[in-house]
Amino acid sequence: MTVKFDSIVLIVTDLERSIEFYRDKLGMSVRYKSKGFVAFNAGVIPFQLEALSDATETFGAEAVLADREAGHRVALTMRVEDVDATYRELKHKGVEFIKDPTDMPWGHRNADFVDPDGNIWVLYKPLERHRDNCTRE
Repeated sequence: MTVKFDSIVLIVTDLERSIEFYRDKLGMSVRYKSKGFVAFNAGVIPFQLEALSDATETFGAEAVLADREAGHRVALTMRVEDVDATYRELKHKGVEFIKDPTDMPWGHRNADFVDPDGNIWVLYKPLERHRDNCTRE
């Protein structure tokens, strides 16, 4: 079996608020929009949002409204040319960062933020030096 990653769909509580965040703060342009759904031009992998009210129909209420332990289990990453410059630009636009730019032991410079629904995003750029604590398999 061959598996290929095809798209990212985030389920959001307020679609219009999230469109404003991704379009106005992160600079993603809307590719198309329909009732309860929007797709952005955001790179190679399609990035989409679906309103929670519509997702209950798409996936079933039990799947999207299930009582879960607190915390997120996924982080989305964006490779950028300059983490510090992007951090300053987004912070100026009101993006809420949970980690300031930091050199990570695996050889990336990261800065982490959250979207209006608390989804975690990581800005990163590989550092010039080799990864200190990683081995290849």
